[in-house]
Amino acid sequence: MRADPVTCPSALFPCNTFVLAMYPQTTCFFKALVKAPPKTSYDGYEVLFEDDFNQYTIMMVVSQRFVVSAPSLDIVHKDDDIKPEY
Repeated sequence: MRADPVTCPSALFPCNTFVLAMYPQTTCFFKALVKAPPKTSYDGYEVLFEDDFNQYTIMMVVSQRFVVSAPSLDIVHKDDDIKPEY
C-alpha cells in the first residue's frame, strides 16, 4: 500500500528523519536518512544510507513499501530500576 502525499501528507516520513530502508538489490534493511519524501503515490523515498563510519552513501530511491520507522535506541543501564509493564 502506498501513501498519497496529496490526500494524506501526514502518512509520509518527513525530510531529515531516520528510517530503516531496504538497500537496493538486497533483502536487508539499513538505517537511512530521508532526503525527500515521495511527490506522488507512485514515487519512492530519496534516502541516504548510513555506512559503518557514520557517513552517508549517494542518494538512492527506495519504494515506499520498503521504508519503515526506525526503532528508538533508548539505552537502559543494567542498574536502572526497571518496572515491568503489564
